[in-house]
Amino acid sequence: MCFSGAYNSVYIVRNKVLTELKGDKKPVGYSEKEQLFKQHSFQLEVGDMVYLFSDGYPDQFGSTTGGRNKKLK
Repeated sequence: MCFSGAYNSVYIVRNKVLTELKGDKKPVGYSEKEQLFKQHSFQLEVGDMVYLFSDGYPDQFGSTTGGRNKKLK
């Protein structure tokens, strides 16, 4: 498995042991200083559990905030 993340990590559980592959602390979108994301590689085995998370709905910008360009929260 190959993984790159923006602020969020991926978690892998193997034999009740938790491994975290950390995402980079930078946004996917615009940034004044363009940098490549670090790519992590991890050999998965049968029985491994992989957990990914997103920033989710509350962190999105949308028109329900009255068009004021604010996060929904």
